Amino acid sequence: MISNSSIDSDLEQIWKDRYVKTKEAFELSKVVIESAKENQYKKGIALGKLYHSLFSFWMVADSEVLPPLFKVENILTQLNDNLGLTRTYNILASVYDNYGDYNVAIKYGRLAVDFARKENLDEEEGDAYTTLGQIYSRIGDYSIAIEMLKKGLEFRTKSNAKFAISSSLNLIARTHTLNKAFESAIEYYNLSLELRKSIGDTNGLPWTYLGFASLFLQMEQFDNALNYYKKALGNKNENKRLALLCEIGIGNIYLKTNQLDYALKHLTTALDSALDLKIKSLIYEIHLSLSKLFNKKGDTSKELEHFKAYYNLKEEVINTETTNKLKKQQIAFSVERSQKEAEIYQLKNVELKKAYSIVSQKNKEITASITYAKRIQDALFPTLSNFYQELPNSYLIYKPKDIVAGDFYWLQKKNDKILFAVADCTGHGVPGAMVSVVCNNALNRTVNEFRITQPALILDKVTELVKDAFEKSDEKVMDGMDICLCSFNKETRELEYAGAHNPLYIITKDKGNFEQYIDERTLNSEGNYLITIPANKQPIGDFDFIKPFLNHKIQLSKGDYLCLFSDGYADQFGGERGKKFKYKPFKNMLLETYNQPFKNQKQAIETVFENWIGDFEQIDDVCLMGVNIE
Repeated sequence: MISNSSIDSDLEQIWKDRYVKTKEAFELSKVVIESAKENQYKKGIALGKLYHSLFSFWMVADSEVLPPLFKVENILTQLNDNLGLTRTYNILASVYDNYGDYNVAIKYGRLAVDFARKENLDEEEGDAYTTLGQIYSRIGDYSIAIEMLKKGLEFRTKSNAKFAISSSLNLIARTHTLNKAFESAIEYYNLSLELRKSIGDTNGLPWTYLGFASLFLQMEQFDNALNYYKKALGNKNENKRLALLCEIGIGNIYLKTNQLDYALKHLTTALDSALDLKIKSLIYEIHLSLSKLFNKKGDTSKELEHFKAYYNLKEEVINTETTNKLKKQQIAFSVERSQKEAEIYQLKNVELKKAYSIVSQKNKEITASITYAKRIQDALFPTLSNFYQELPNSYLIYKPKDIVAGDFYWLQKKNDKILFAVADCTGHGVPGAMVSVVCNNALNRTVNEFRITQPALILDKVTELVKDAFEKSDEKVMDGMDICLCSFNKETRELEYAGAHNPLYIITKDKGNFEQYIDERTLNSEGNYLITIPANKQPIGDFDFIKPFLNHKIQLSKGDYLCLFSDGYADQFGGERGKKFKYKPFKNMLLETYNQPFKNQKQAIETVFENWIGDFEQIDDVCLMGVNIE
C-alpha cells in the first residue's frame, strides 16, 4: 500500500507538471485517486479529484466537471485546507467563465483571491487575478481586465512561474487585441512567444500562434492570420478548444474573402465541435457567421434558420431560466407533427396556453409593482422644474431601457455652488434601480450629512458609504456605479469635476483654459474644441485598486458647454449595419449640435438617436445632460 506522504508527493508533482506534461499529470491523477481511496485519505481523494477535474476541463475528457468540483469543495472545507480551496475556487471561476455565467465566475474568482491572501499564496493569487482578468475581458471591460491581468503577472513573476508568466503575457496581448490596441498586443505576443520558445512550452506555443492569428484577423491581414491559424493547428496540440477556435477563425477569414465553400466547410466543423463541447457562446457566434455566409450565397431559408438559432441561443444565455423554458416550448410546439401526434400536440398546446395565461397574470402583477417602484425612484431624484431652475440653460435626455433604470441624474445646491451629476449604476431595470437608490442616497448623505462639496472628496466618501451598504450582505456584492460629478459657481464660472470611469466633455471656442487637457482625444471643428476631462479608471463600489479620486478645477467662460453622459448612447446598436454608435461619432454629433441654438440641441441629439436605433432594441439606459455656461 502506498503511503499518504507518497500520495502528497505525487499530488505536488501533478500540480507542478500541469502545464508542461498535462496528459501525464492527468493519468497520474487517476492513479492518485485510487491510492487515496484505498488509504481512505480524504485530502488525497479531494485533491486528486480536483486535479482530475481541471485536466478534464482543459482536455474536454469529461464535460461534467461541476458536480465533482462541488464535492471537492465540501471535503476541503471540512479539512480547512485553504490552499486546496483557493485552487478549487479558481478552477470553478474558469469553468463558469467558459459556460458564460460571468457573475458566478467573478464570485468564485474573488473567493480565490481572498483565500490566497489569507495564506500568502503568491502563485495562487496570481492565478486568481489572471482568471478575473479573463472574465472581465470576456464581458468587454478591458481596462479592468488589463489591471487584473497585470496584477496576476506581478504575482507570477514574483513566484518565477515561467510557464504561467508566458500565459499572462499572452492573455494581456489578447485583451489589447480585443480593445484594438494592436501595437501593445504585438509587443506582448512577442514577449510570450520568446519566453515560450526559450522554456520549451510546446503546449503554450499554439495559443500564442492563435493569438497572433486573431490579432491579424482583426487587422484584416488575412494571409498572416491564416498562416498563424495553420501554425496553431499544425503544432500537434490536442486541445479541442484551441482546434475549435482555429476552425472558427479560418472559417471567418474565408467568409470575409468570399471563399464561401471553404468557409462553410470550416464553420460546419466548428459548429459540430462547439455542440460537442457545449460552449454556448461559441455556438451562437458560429450560427451568426453561417447566417452571413448563406446571405452571401443567396440561400434565404438557411440564412434565416441559422439566424434564428443564433438569436434563440443568445437569448437563452442572457435571459432567465423561466423565459428559456417558454422559448424551448415555443420551438418544440412549432415543429410540424404527423397526424398521429396531433392529439398529443393539441393537449400540450392547451397546457402551453395555460402556462402563458399564468405568466401573463404574473407579468401584470410584476409590471404594476415595477411601475409603483418607478414612482418611488422618481420621488428620490430632482424634479425637472428644480433642475431647470438651477440650470436654466441646460437640457436633459433621459431614456430608461425599462420602466425603472440604473442611470440617474442628480442635483444639489449648496451655498454658492450647484452640484450636478449623471450616474450609471450596475445593470438596468429593477436591479439597476435598486443600486441607483443606494448610490443616490450615498450622494445625498455625503453632501447634506457630512457637508462635503468638493467632487473628488464626495466620490471618496460615496465609495465608502456604498461599500459599507453592500458589505452587510453575506455574499460579496460587486455592484456600484460610474459617475460624472460637477460643482459649478455661477458667479465666478469656476468648475470642479471628478469622475468614476465617466469623463466630462467640454466644448469651447477658447482652448487657452484647457491646455493641460489637449491630447489625441481633442476634436476641433470650425474653431470649436471638444475637450475630454478624464475620469479615474475605477468605479464607485468594491474594487481592488481604489485610489483617491482626482479633483479637476477649471475656469470656464461664457459660451462654454458641458456634456455629462452615461455609456448608453454611444453603446447603442443601430444604423444600417447594426453596430454600436461609438464615442467618436458621439463627439462629432455634439460639436455639430453645438453650432445650433441651445434650445434646439436636445431635439437634434434625440433625433440622431432615434434615427440610429431604428428598429433595433434599446440595450441600455441613456442619460445625457447638456449645460450651457452664461
